[in-house]
Amino acid sequence: MALYNKHYINFRAKHLIFIVINNINNLNAPVILLHGINDNVIQSSKSITLHQKLKELEIPDRLVLTPLISHGTGKIGLKILFSIPALIKAFAFFYKNIK
Repeated sequence: MALYNKHYINFRAKHLIFIVINNINNLNAPVILLHGINDNVIQSSKSITLHQKLKELEIPDRLVLTPLISHGTGKIGLKILFSIPALIKAFAFFYKNIK
């Protein structure tokens, strides 16, 4: 059952990224892509793909891949502290672009 769920979730993630990319031209707001590096449900490569598409369309965005979050699990350790500046910059970008 767990294997089925993993494949279904991967299928859904691919389907959702396809929907988002195909409708991205309607977007008129800056985007923050905040994704856990160790996300075992939706691969961080999906956010990287979306980030590349946003750049092509010249839509302001900020991509942050961080060990601070994952998909329902969390670990706090010394290495995580080094990710905090990128996280702060992403939120600063978002607040700067709010209209």
